Amino acid sequence: MPSLLEAIRAKYEDDQIHCLEAPIGIFVPKVGPRKSIPRLLILNDCDVDSAGDEESLEKTCAGVLEIDLAHNRLTEWIEISKILQYSPSVTFLNLGFNNLSAPLKLTCQEKVFRFPPLPRLTVLILIGTNIPWESVWFLLQQASSLQELHLSINNFDKVNLKGGSSGGTVNTNNVTINRSTSNSSDSGNESCSDDDNGFSFPHIRKVMFDGNPIRTWAEVSKLGTCFPSLRHIGLADCPIDSIPEDAHQNFENLQSVSMTNTLIHELTDLSHLNCFPSLTELRIQGIPLLSEMTAHERRQFLVAMLPSIKKLNGGAPISLEEREDSERAFIRRFAQNQKDISPPERYYDLISIHGELAPLVEVQLKPTTRVKVNLIFGEMVTQRQISVYQTTSELKTHLESLVGLRPSNMRLIYTSEGSFGGEVMRFPDKKLYSYNMRDGDEIRIELKKSAKSLPLDEMIRNEAICIAAGKGTLNENAL
Repeated sequence: MPSLLEAIRAKYEDDQIHCLEAPIGIFVPKVGPRKSIPRLLILNDCDVDSAGDEESLEKTCAGVLEIDLAHNRLTEWIEISKILQYSPSVTFLNLGFNNLSAPLKLTCQEKVFRFPPLPRLTVLILIGTNIPWESVWFLLQQASSLQELHLSINNFDKVNLKGGSSGGTVNTNNVTINRSTSNSSDSGNESCSDDDNGFSFPHIRKVMFDGNPIRTWAEVSKLGTCFPSLRHIGLADCPIDSIPEDAHQNFENLQSVSMTNTLIHELTDLSHLNCFPSLTELRIQGIPLLSEMTAHERRQFLVAMLPSIKKLNGGAPISLEEREDSERAFIRRFAQNQKDISPPERYYDLISIHGELAPLVEVQLKPTTRVKVNLIFGEMVTQRQISVYQTTSELKTHLESLVGLRPSNMRLIYTSEGSFGGEVMRFPDKKLYSYNMRDGDEIRIELKKSAKSLPLDEMIRNEAICIAAGKGTLNENAL
């Protein structure tokens, strides 16, 4: 498998230009355009498992600022320490999805090497590395300027504040890589106490902890203890099922939190988010508490329930108008639809602001598709529901079985309720809705004067239908 140095050469130096033998007399740089190593090294999924030649690595990586080595085969901390030893200016390091399960501090002691300090590192990504907590604390001791830490998908079910088998002490042997050892009591050693104060890192502002099987807020609170200046924490896809009333403790500076796809199911848990003094941005989707609401209802509910939140689920900032509408909808929801559920305290707060609200008038905006009209044929009068989306010709076809007239022999006259004159429905392809039909209107059915005499059997059938209509036995199905 390639080393980091080989991967760099394969990606950035393959196209170097050898210009010493150029046959023409123009100036061409000795170093090709791709031989200049960029300050951002992106070597994802290159099967890198080691650092490579140290002397060449030092010349190559001296000016590198960002290193992305995700999805490689790095497992040995001594190889990672070489990479960092010869990249002294690095500010961004991504080791995601490399297997880093070996304990870092113990490896330093057993293989006698000193892990380099990382004074300029501001972003450290350790997603999906299976790194143990003792290695996390060890790395944080070296990175005095770290602001952003990614620990997602590491199977952490608790936050372990112990530094390893030797308690909370972190020892770094003052030994150069692959050099002879020196006394471990040298001034290069660092230590932190066994108590929680030894794990306080006030410079860290953002921690991503998504996808870990942590269940209780007591464990989350430990992160607040370790990172007192925390501004954002990611807890998405963690099976946290409750938020206690004192959850805000240790999170005085927290401004943003992600709790999407957690197991929050109680209204009181949600209300406890109001206790966080600095919280203004929240991502919380896919929780059982809101599962039966529509997307619009969920947003309104959360906006009304959490007055300090200014930005919700990555959407636009919440306006004053949206907040007022949401609060009013919240009041009506509990006043009308959830009378069997005890309203939260927030409901009474909103009542004091907006007062008791009357139910909204239900306005039917859906267009009418069927109307109930009176059909008149001779002395027969019957009431039927008809579709206004059919044509005059289609209506005549449906009326044939009722009155015993062929459609071609029918003459239909439409009269709206309350009017004195009628309108002959002379256009066969005209839709009935174009007449603006309403319930109670009349359609008179007549025999065209030009129609031929009906056959005897049709006249008998027609007469029988009329008699049946007079007795009220006609079929009342809609036309």
